[in-house]
Amino acid sequence: MPGASGEMMPLLAKDGAHLGDLKILRDRTVEHDAAIRSISTAAYARAAAEALAAERSAILGQLVEGVIVADASGRTTFVNDAATELHGVRELGVEPDDYSNAYHLLTEAGVLEPWPRFSGPFLYYSGRRLVPAPLRAFIDFIKR
Repeated sequence: MPGASGEMMPLLAKDGAHLGDLKILRDRTVEHDAAIRSISTAAYARAAAEALAAERSAILGQLVEGVIVADASGRTTFVNDAATELHGVRELGVEPDDYSNAYHLLTEAGVLEPWPRFSGPFLYYSGRRLVPAPLRAFIDFIKR
């Protein structure tokens, strides 16, 4: 019986003679099924996240523009081949305060370019200008 547990105990007569064995079972089906569901849910979530990451990597990896992706805290999580070629480095886990140093972002005078704090998605491209993503999409549309 799946999900059952218990111990085998000897069943003895008053004189101590062995009459047989006794096992008292406690049905653990509910706990067992809950554990299976939580494992299945976690495994499904992990598989879905891995599939999404592979899809993102495949799509962004095809772009000729350099793309560096950061998570909500600002740490880099993806760098495509074009960005690696452009910057000469592919570092993951870089914090926002370290972007300029890690990716060799220099001003024309050769000084590290300060990376401003911002909220929301921004694109960084070789012109060394930050542009909000909606504005960049508009600029790309107009260029066509």
